[in-house]
Amino acid sequence: MNVQPIRLIFALAFLVLLGLTSCTQARIGVRPDDTSAILPGVTTKAQIYDQLGVPVDVFHTSGDFEVLVYTQRIQKGMGVGVTVGFSPFPLLAIGHSQVGTNGWIIVLDQSDVVTSIDAADYSSLAEYKLWPF
Repeated sequence: MNVQPIRLIFALAFLVLLGLTSCTQARIGVRPDDTSAILPGVTTKAQIYDQLGVPVDVFHTSGDFEVLVYTQRIQKGMGVGVTVGFSPFPLLAIGHSQVGTNGWIIVLDQSDVVTSIDAADYSSLAEYKLWPF
């Protein structure tokens, strides 16, 4: 049995499969760098709105503090698929994606000055991983 044609077939199949793979990455919302200039006791509500835009959520505490919530959604994925033209229905598609969300909670006092800023970093959940693990 000649081994060369089998190696050639496997190499060709590998190259075709490699050409059908894709990776995606999306970041939506506030970036961590955007919050680095927010200083408790210094930064005002107007400066935050100018720098970060409108928050995802706003609420008031019983102590008459205002809380602004900002988020960033990170999505990474990879897949293999075959479609025909611009059809939204793939003939064959296998994919996997991970999503992580970062959050910032900014507390303002009655004078609309920042009293604290806390971050929750869940971006590590959005790492490239071998499918389907």
